Amino acid sequence: MRTKYIGHWYPREPHRGQAYRALSIDRLSADPLLEKAGKSVGIDNFRQRLASDMDAIMWVDPGSVTVRHNNTNRTIVLYGTDLSSFLRARDRVASEQKSYIDRTWSRGSGPVSLQESNG
Repeated sequence: MRTKYIGHWYPREPHRGQAYRALSIDRLSADPLLEKAGKSVGIDNFRQRLASDMDAIMWVDPGSVTVRHNNTNRTIVLYGTDLSSFLRARDRVASEQKSYIDRTWSRGSGPVSLQESNG
């Protein structure tokens, strides 16, 4: 990410260059940078491991990382520079993940765990 964002990172103007730093996941594909990050931690076929209807945009900005789930039009903060924002975001993400897993399993298409994939 650092290499890609050279010349597009403005700590004093965090929203400047935001479109360039947006990473998307839709029904057909995931941003190549997300695929590469997944592979770097042992996750092959990153897009195929997500719910088939996953549609989201992640903005990586100086001081924050946010994700908008286009299916629900809900935006959550994954990372904020102050601790209270981070803790609230962590709790929201945990709740979202549990809800996602519950929905996925109820459809009979449960995700593969990292332990299973790294066998």
